[in-house]
Amino acid sequence: MAYARFHRGLSYGSAGQLSRGPIAVGLFAHCKGLTFKHVPLKGEAPALGYIVVGPRGMPPAITKKLDQTFKKVAESSTFQKVLTNFDLPYEYKDPTQLEEDVLPEYESFKNSLQKMGAKKEG
Repeated sequence: MAYARFHRGLSYGSAGQLSRGPIAVGLFAHCKGLTFKHVPLKGEAPALGYIVVGPRGMPPAITKKLDQTFKKVAESSTFQKVLTNFDLPYEYKDPTQLEEDVLPEYESFKNSLQKMGAKKEG
């Protein structure tokens, strides 16, 4: 922190202005009275884990079929080999686990953005 205070405007890279990195750095900077320069990159996004979601009210049978299919692919030796070759982390979550994690995370990001002064467009 002492280095960041002395060297105002240090830069950091991320996949985009409203991705996880800038939100976390922005909140940290806000709390500590620091300033950082954001540099958008193209490389971070492909390495981040993906979430597959469906419309509200999707029939449970379809949810179950999609969950089983994605899990089968994720656990396949081919997919696991790609993860190993590129040293990529991976975590499979079923629909219940995903919902338990995503909703609080959404609220946390929403609160962080509000603290940073972000306004809803429209």
